[in-house]
Amino acid sequence: MKIAEWISNTYQRTTVYGTLIRPKVMCADGFKISVQASRMHYCTPRATLAEGADYKALELGFASHKDELIEDYCEGLIYPYVPVEFVDKLIEKHGGIMV
Repeated sequence: MKIAEWISNTYQRTTVYGTLIRPKVMCADGFKISVQASRMHYCTPRATLAEGADYKALELGFASHKDELIEDYCEGLIYPYVPVEFVDKLIEKHGGIMV
């Protein structure tokens, strides 16, 4: 599953203080990372959208361990504006999303 499909599948109308918070992505090899997209996250476009395919970049954070694919985007515990292509490569590297 690509990240755009996961973003679409985890869209909810209910929010926490006006912010949509998605569950962590859990990969087959045990790697876990937060992948967020809404008007309150560092994503492009910076909007809360139901369709994951509409996003060009996503906010990642709180990875279970570091990964060199996204290292250049790291700002503490957050990885702002990571291109969707990098997110898909990261997930593929870790065996795909566990559903």
